[in-house]
Amino acid sequence: MLENFYHTQCNLNRIAKNYLAEFIIEASQKFTDGNYSKNYVYAVLRCMIRFGNWLQKRNVPYNQIDISEVDSFMAYLYTLNTSRRRSLHRGALKLLLSAVKRKYPVDNPIQIEIERYSNYLRNVRGLLESTIINHQNHLREFLTNIFLNQQIRICRLKPTIIRTYIENLPITKANSKRKGVCSTLSCYFRFLEIEGKETNHLVSAIPPIPVGRRSIIPTILSENELNKFLQSINRNTAIGKRNYAVVACLSDLAMRIGDVSRISLDDIDWKQGTIRVSNQKRATPFILPLPKRVGEAISDYILNGRPLSDYRNLFLHHSRHYLGIPATYISLKAAIKRLWAKSGLPDRYSGTHIFRRSTATALKCRGMPLKIISDLLGHASIESTALYAQVDLPSLRSVSQPWPLKRGAG
Repeated sequence: MLENFYHTQCNLNRIAKNYLAEFIIEASQKFTDGNYSKNYVYAVLRCMIRFGNWLQKRNVPYNQIDISEVDSFMAYLYTLNTSRRRSLHRGALKLLLSAVKRKYPVDNPIQIEIERYSNYLRNVRGLLESTIINHQNHLREFLTNIFLNQQIRICRLKPTIIRTYIENLPITKANSKRKGVCSTLSCYFRFLEIEGKETNHLVSAIPPIPVGRRSIIPTILSENELNKFLQSINRNTAIGKRNYAVVACLSDLAMRIGDVSRISLDDIDWKQGTIRVSNQKRATPFILPLPKRVGEAISDYILNGRPLSDYRNLFLHHSRHYLGIPATYISLKAAIKRLWAKSGLPDRYSGTHIFRRSTATALKCRGMPLKIISDLLGHASIESTALYAQVDLPSLRSVSQPWPLKRGAG
């Protein structure tokens, strides 16, 4: 199906000689069947072709192509400033990588171990894919530093080795790197224990990492500020109807932007007045009642703004190149960012999580029990909910005491 995107025989012959030609042809067939726009497919195929040439120059065998090669190529690609489509390119290369791994399984012992651990995080823990990627990166760096792509022998690990590795990590104000590595290693050692492997209680060797305390007074939106933000959205256009419905889901249902991007037409039960939330962070979907404003916004978008598409995703792209393709959480975040700039609200208001935090705080101030707020947010622990609803100003005013005045001498 490459003929749909490359029209000269010279280009077709050049692609046929590419190191990853068979996988590139397979990918082009999938894009054709999915009715992707030609401009999108051409950008993706061009990245895949460059990746194949890069692997061939470095003489990388098929059975050693893994995610680390993708990361190295991405680092190389963006030093050349050839494009700004980082997420598009990375997604295309991961698709290509999965096809290569099906035919040529990776024989790198470290990558095999990472795949085993990733399957546990995905299928047992039900973690978000972006969280799994962070675990993969931290574990790959650790195992490579210790075993240098050789056979992994947990018996060689000693508490002093683990502590030295963590102490040599860069020190930052938030200690995010160290905290992430410690979290990954703790989870990895518990995974080994579940499998029945002897770890000699290496979890206890991981030192506690101090982190910055969360702000006591988080930035939240008042009801008037939220209405001002909603009024700044032009609902006379198709993309405006989409953005209004997205913000309604974020504010009235306190959804994460990742969950909003995953809403399907099948998730909405109009008769029962409910909506199914995928809860991507815990992989445990739950049902919420559909508020009037959210229902009206979604129905207006479906009837008067949503492009014709074979996809069942609710929110779609509206740009010329990606028209009708499901909108990603990245594109929806970018749309919200543009709306903040147009709203006229102070610069301290930004992002998408502020809607979720504001809703939780507003409910807490109205006297709603934390357990109900936790169920709305889809949290496993009420302690997590308390971080979102940590300020109850009316209650604080009722128990506050007057500031003592300084008494004069005598």
